[in-house]
Amino acid sequence: MVISNSQFVFLRVHSWYSIESGVPNVSELVDKAASLGYRALALTDYATLAGIPEFVRQCRLHRIHPVIGVELDVASTATPAAWQVVFLAENNRGYTNLVRFVSQAYRDSLEGFLGGDGGGPRLLLEHINGDTEGVIALVDLVQRNGRDELKLDPSAGGDILPGLISLFGADHVFLSISRPPDQQFVENAARKWNLGVVVTPPIYYLYPEDLIVYDFLQGRECPRTIDLHTLDDTHCLCSPDRIAARFAGNVGGLVATVRLADRCKALVDGFSAHFPIMPVEYGTTADSSLRSLVTEKVESVFPEVHSRIRERLECELRTFSPEIAERLLLFHALVEYCRSRKVTLGVGSGEWITSLVAYVLGLSQIDPLRFKLNFAGFSGISGSSDNNVFVLEMPPTAASVIVDFFREKFGDGHCGRVGKYVNVQRMILARQVLHWCHFESLPSLDQLTTTHDALRPFSSFVKVAGGTLNMPSVGVADFLMSRLLGRPGEFVVSDNELAVANEQLANLVPLLTLENQPVTQIDADGLSLFGIGRFQLSCPPLLSILDAAVRWVRDKESQFDVARIPLDDPRTYELLRRGYSLGIEPFHSVRMRMRLRKESPRNFQELLKLRSDDATATGEGRDIRHFLPECLLAYRAAFVKAHFPACFFAAALSHFAVAKQFKKIPPLVREAVDMGVKFLPPDINHSMYRFTVERTGVRMGLCVVQGVGERVFQEIEAARNTGEFLDLIDLRRRTEKRILNSRVLNNLIRAGALDSMEQDRTEMLARLDQLGGQLETGPDDLFGTHLDVPGDGIQQLSLRDRMYQEIAVTGLPFTADPLRIYGDVIKRCRAKRMTEIMHRRPGQDITCVGYINHVDDEPTRYGNQDLILVDVDTYPVFVPVKVHEAYAAAFQSPDPVLIQATLEQHEDDFVARAYALFSLSTVEEIAKVVEEIHIDLTHETSHTLRLLLRALWRYRGGRTRVRLIEPPRGLFGSPTAWLCELRRVYFCPPLYFTLKKILTENQIELLGRDAESYDELMRLLSPFHYGKQKNSSQKLPAVEV
Repeated sequence: MVISNSQFVFLRVHSWYSIESGVPNVSELVDKAASLGYRALALTDYATLAGIPEFVRQCRLHRIHPVIGVELDVASTATPAAWQVVFLAENNRGYTNLVRFVSQAYRDSLEGFLGGDGGGPRLLLEHINGDTEGVIALVDLVQRNGRDELKLDPSAGGDILPGLISLFGADHVFLSISRPPDQQFVENAARKWNLGVVVTPPIYYLYPEDLIVYDFLQGRECPRTIDLHTLDDTHCLCSPDRIAARFAGNVGGLVATVRLADRCKALVDGFSAHFPIMPVEYGTTADSSLRSLVTEKVESVFPEVHSRIRERLECELRTFSPEIAERLLLFHALVEYCRSRKVTLGVGSGEWITSLVAYVLGLSQIDPLRFKLNFAGFSGISGSSDNNVFVLEMPPTAASVIVDFFREKFGDGHCGRVGKYVNVQRMILARQVLHWCHFESLPSLDQLTTTHDALRPFSSFVKVAGGTLNMPSVGVADFLMSRLLGRPGEFVVSDNELAVANEQLANLVPLLTLENQPVTQIDADGLSLFGIGRFQLSCPPLLSILDAAVRWVRDKESQFDVARIPLDDPRTYELLRRGYSLGIEPFHSVRMRMRLRKESPRNFQELLKLRSDDATATGEGRDIRHFLPECLLAYRAAFVKAHFPACFFAAALSHFAVAKQFKKIPPLVREAVDMGVKFLPPDINHSMYRFTVERTGVRMGLCVVQGVGERVFQEIEAARNTGEFLDLIDLRRRTEKRILNSRVLNNLIRAGALDSMEQDRTEMLARLDQLGGQLETGPDDLFGTHLDVPGDGIQQLSLRDRMYQEIAVTGLPFTADPLRIYGDVIKRCRAKRMTEIMHRRPGQDITCVGYINHVDDEPTRYGNQDLILVDVDTYPVFVPVKVHEAYAAAFQSPDPVLIQATLEQHEDDFVARAYALFSLSTVEEIAKVVEEIHIDLTHETSHTLRLLLRALWRYRGGRTRVRLIEPPRGLFGSPTAWLCELRRVYFCPPLYFTLKKILTENQIELLGRDAESYDELMRLLSPFHYGKQKNSSQKLPAVEV
């Protein structure tokens, strides 16, 4: 594409990948340039090429000529002060050199060539050695330390400029004019060095109002008043006519700029990268090598290789293209290498499990002949550049193993981790924005927009404001939020992405060093646009759990191989028939556990049929290729759970804790206890971050304690490497106060993690309370003798208080079982465990108590009603959707629940259909709140009175008085009424629902401490009747702990 001289081209443009200066994203940057009529545009972000792939794609869509570049700070050992230099790629070779420059700049930073001022990445002039072909350098001799302040270099470049001329040649070095006042100074320097001059006003934003965003990114102080009519648009993307008017005195520079852009043709014709090819023996092809390998392996896979196997293999091999053969050879070598390093591999999925060749080579662990699977082809690994992303079923821990494999087989530099930008979190950004806008508090946090299109809201706000904004301004904060949301923030290593190439990755993309490994500066989407091959590590949660569990198992049995687990293990099927399948997808739901108990699978075919039938019933279809891999993986996890329960539960609990799925932890712990696994409480001296397997049981990880993240644990571990902590004083003195702050220490104490120090929790908490705010900033001797708290003056925590504290900070009780704590409440409510009532006759009302282990996410249709399946102590309870919504507080409480239900027969099993649920803490509070029951017996008979006496006598012995209004009189009526009022009762939901069977709801009046308590009580007891009248989200006063 030849660019007309009448057009101008911006050669110094930043996008939002320039974290501290660029405002627009790449797409809106190119859109705006196209709308202004530009036929060419450069992207020269600071120290990054991350935006180049998307930039090239957008330019092609808008038919704009892309100019590829990067801005770097260049320094030398003799001149440590850095100079801003824009490097442009003249051709693809020049792009490769730009990649090398960026990578070298970051290496120089890591190796200590920063000059000691803590700046960003800098490229040392001495390290621009070797090939500089195809690179054009634009040197700005005017260095700006602020928006208006200018600092002119009297030596016109020091040794930087001569060095660049020596390396690149005078025809590839230009001096740039960024503002009209600099023109004379730059032209004089250009004549002195015999260099060309170009016009490069830096572009950081698109619209004048974006200057506010730019100032925020630069960290400048927000002015108290903003005049919208005088916003500086110097760095704004403007029209060619506006540029021609601004630089009217340097027409030659404008023309030279356009001609220079015309020289830059890097990546115009696309970019090609090749996937690695496994070397084969001299004189052979990939196809013949694959045939020989399959012939060799099939003998070890099948005891007897009959004609059916040979015909199937031959049929598949004939369909393979040379590209597929090359990839299969590479994948086989990679899988074998991972097995030698004891990596837990997935079982295969999709079209892989239909290939007998893949099964023979170990790329799939499912025999397609046994399960009658027809070969579906290998469309996903064809030679097309659009299919250069390959999914490997491996845990994230295998990433380093894959890098080692490519290093050994192909040499250094052919494989690297993929980097990614993490978007700035909205809440963190909102606080920064409001603080910058001079808000003293955060009252307007919820008012800030979450959209990215801020131009219309800002424009409308400007009309209302009349051109002047006084800080603090919600409108400015809203505009900043809408322009900043979605922009890249921290650059991190992707957990499951690796880039691979048949040549050095360093020639294709910049490589940074993060976590001591090479990482691509361009993210996964950018690599796809460039056609660079990638491996995606697909790791279902169950594979991650299985991988961690197998590592624990190998501490006991070093030769354990999960791929050799037999499919006919009786203990595994016994575990599944008993419904112990929590943590094992897809058999963890209440519905699937019911089916496991009912159908009792005794072999893998029955287990597969059970999953297939369930999928059909739920509308998932019957394609066995979808269910076979997950069933095989689930069976292997069940095998480990049955034979090595401590290893499985340590792995599963660690997975859910690290994934912040804390609601899944208590049910798993209770199931583990039922299976005989012992748990050790968290301990500051012995617990790791995750759950661990010890000789006597599973040790709780510190990850379950609120506020203890990996950084906190690293601080604890580093300190205790020198010896165990002796007491709270010792812990405090040996750790960083700002990391182990008072809140973290408070949670550790309440969780019982410091109980091994033989100090009472109350005493340690009292010490923290005495220190108050001094804890984070005070001297190391804050825990001196003057802070000793006499033990005699402190009231010890009760068993219940300790339990509640543990639940509050970990979600788990270690001191005691809550059912034991609430033993008196359960006894007074006449409640039974689920195991004690399932033998009763259908149709009976039951009152049961237990723990909610699991609640299905979606309702299941039974008959003409939608029901939520709830697992209570491994027994299914049917909860109508309306009941689930009305008693939502019981499902959210960590306490055991009291369930009012009707026993029903469902097919061949008994189930409970709940009509009310209460946490035991709520039941206990209800008994405290209700002081009197007034029962209206007007027009009732003595028979009703006798039924009432029987109900009240059953729940006698509480603190609630009974008052009868207009009871029946007569020979039997008066004595019976007297007996009803004689003794106080223990008021609880079972008593209330018993009374409702005898009387109407309007005949029962409950009197509490006050009117508000009465209203809340009624909404809890009868939400369908009273919830319509008032807001049902209120709760009873919480039990004080």
